[in-house]
Amino acid sequence: VHIFHFGHAHEKPQDADGPARVEFSAVCLPPPFDMSFDKNLWLSNFSQAPGRFCLYDVDPGGDGRPPSLSRRQIDPSACEFPTAHPWRHGTAERFVYLMANDRGDQLLPFRDIVKCDVTEAGGRQVWYSDGLVGEPILAPTANGGTDSADDDGWLLVQMYRPEEHRSEIAILDARRVDVGPVCRLKLPHRLPFSFHSTYSPELLGITN
Repeated sequence: VHIFHFGHAHEKPQDADGPARVEFSAVCLPPPFDMSFDKNLWLSNFSQAPGRFCLYDVDPGGDGRPPSLSRRQIDPSACEFPTAHPWRHGTAERFVYLMANDRGDQLLPFRDIVKCDVTEAGGRQVWYSDGLVGEPILAPTANGGTDSADDDGWLLVQMYRPEEHRSEIAILDARRVDVGPVCRLKLPHRLPFSFHSTYSPELLGITN
C-alpha cells in the first residue's frame, strides 16, 4: 500500500497503565499503484489503484505485548486529498473531508466532497457536485478557536464546469456538506487545478 496524504493523527491511551497508541487516517493506494497519467486526468493509475480512506491503529507494544498495526477502510468512495480542521491537528479530530468520486464504479474524475466521521460513531455526508472538484480546504469561523468543533467552519472547493469551460469557488457549511454550497463565486474563466492549498487567518504576501 502506498500513502501520499494523511487525514488526521493523534495519540490515545492504551489503558490505565499501558503505553499510548497512535491513531491516524490516510488515503491508501493499493498495488498496482504507479505514477501513470490516468486518462489525462490524474497523476497515477487511479482507475486501476483507486485511493481508499482508511483508519490505522498503531500499538508500539510493551510489557510483553508485541507491537501491532491494524487498518480498516472507513469510507467507500474513491478519494484523495483528505483535509481537516487546521487548528485541531494532533487532537482527537472527528471529521475529515475528502475530494472524492462517490458514484459507484466510476472512479475518475473527482466530482464529490465527502465528510467522513472517523470516530466509532461513523457516518458521512456527501455533496454530489455538478462539476469537477479539487481539494477541499476548511476555513474556521472567525469565532472558532482550538477548542471549537471539528466542523465549525466553511469548506472552500475549487470546481470546474467543463460544459461552460469556467471555474467556480464553492463554499459549503462544513456542518452540512450534503446541503451543497451556500455560496458560489462564479468566475468568467477557467482556473487550472492546483494540488494543495492551506488556510491562513491573515493576508500573506500583500504589500502596500
